[in-house]
Formats: sequence, structure tokens, C-alpha cells
Amino acid sequence: MLCAEVFRNALQLAGSMLIVLDKWKGSAYKTRIWTIFENHVAAEMGIEPRMVLPAAEEASLIITLESDRRQVVDEFGNVDVEKAEAREPADMYSIKLEIVKSCVGFDELNKRFSTCLVNCATRLFGATLLAETLNGDPTPQLQLQIAAKETAAAEGESTRVEAEDLSMKGRTRG
Repeated sequence: MLCAEVFRNALQLAGSMLIVLDKWKGSAYKTRIWTIFENHVAAEMGIEPRMVLPAAEEASLIITLESDRRQVVDEFGNVDVEKAEAREPADMYSIKLEIVKSCVGFDELNKRFSTCLVNCATRLFGATLLAETLNGDPTPQLQLQIAAKETAAAEGESTRVEAEDLSMKGRTRG
């Protein structure tokens, strides 16, 4: 498969791989055969991808890991390579055939892909914990609040956020 070889060569030159998600929960990343295959190739090459999320999503993932990690387990454990799709049907069939030829099988690839996602989330959590320990960086809850304020301000809702801030200040004084 020519595309797979091109990807392998590019990955070898880069020596690393980023998983760029728009959101951690319900991401299309888990349903696309190309992204699953790319992770498979990276694993075969011994390359551990790193996950990148928007600040609010990263904070949401960290908070969920702290408060209800079962949600993360359910989200990242719910992978089904056999149902993964591609924009081009020919790509989907050729990639699935490549997976079958590699003797890995769909069940094993599901486990490997879930493991990759969990490892990425674990690294994010560890980096946050380390930053808080060493640098006193804000907690993920504060990061999420900051991101929510930035989003609200960008959407012209700064008045509502300021009113909530005043309300919270009043509660903490009394």
C-alpha cells in the first residue's frame, strides 16, 4: 500500500506524532480508519503519540479524570475498528485489508488504539499534576473557568460572566 509506506517514511523522519482533537468526548478521531491506522503504524514503530486539545477540552478531560474517570474509560474504551470509516470507500477497504494482512486483527487493534488514547490522557494528567506541584499553576477547574470566560467574552456574553463573578464574590465574603 503506497500511502502506508509514505506515512511510515514521514513518521520515521518526524520521529513523533501528535493526535490533535477538537474535543475528547465524542471525537470523530476514533471513528476514522486513517487515524486508527496511523496510530497502528506509530505503535509498530515504537512511537508514542501525544494528544493536543483546546485548553477548555484539556481542562474538561483533566477534571473528568479527577472526578469520574469511568467516563474517560468508557469513551476511550469504545473503539470499533471494523466500523471505522473513510471518506473514500476504497481507502477504507484497503486499510482494513492491510490490518488483516498484518495479522493484528480488529480486536487487538481496538485494544491498542484504546491503550494509545488512555496513555495520551495519562500523560496530559501527569503533566498537569507536575505543573501544579512544581509551579503552583492553577488547578484544572480554574483553567476551565478561565477558558469559559474567554469563550463567553468572545461571544459577547461578558456581562453575564461578570454578574456571575460578582455573585460568587458576594458568597465568599459572607
